[in-house]
Amino acid sequence: YRGANVTIPHKETALALAEALYYRLADESRPKLSLVVVMPDGADSPKEDFVLGNRQRSVRRFIADVALHFGHEFRLLMSSEATDDAPCPATFIHSKLMIVDDEFLTIGSANFTNRSMRVDREINVAWQAQLESGDDAVRLAHDIGSLRASLLAEHAGVDEAERFLEIDGLVGRIDDVCGLGHCKLRCQALPPPEGDDPLRTPLHVPTVTT
Repeated sequence: YRGANVTIPHKETALALAEALYYRLADESRPKLSLVVVMPDGADSPKEDFVLGNRQRSVRRFIADVALHFGHEFRLLMSSEATDDAPCPATFIHSKLMIVDDEFLTIGSANFTNRSMRVDREINVAWQAQLESGDDAVRLAHDIGSLRASLLAEHAGVDEAERFLEIDGLVGRIDDVCGLGHCKLRCQALPPPEGDDPLRTPLHVPTVTT
């Protein structure tokens, strides 16, 4: 990827998201990341898949490839009822929530699409432990971490949220839970985009210096 022209979508899934993640993942002077994304397996309607689907798949595959190339951990997961028969459809998770390092939490209606970023009226609320002081900062960070662990346990269909509390080694523990027969969390496939998309544009990614 260094010094390459990387083609990623720009019309619906925001170019700014993929671009920002690329520069962070490619910066080898900074710590490695563990990225865990839980989202539906596909759109909730043919119309939405027509508008968003291929560009969304392009961004997901792009981020996964860059993470692998630079040695980061990336998991794309879905939540689906466990069954011994054919896999059930994934639970459609419509909420938009992001947690970073148990220090930052945002939840609201905003999507990572250009329409959401530029045109639609959205509302999000956010908490950041670094903006607090003393015991308040410690308490907020603990609450954010507990929320993260609780949500992972809920989507996995397990009772022991404590197994997801520790950040170090979290992806490995998620992999272990995904291997259990009764677990609802499952890895999603990362297919390449389907053919040439006329709505895509090349992103020139320069060499990242450390």
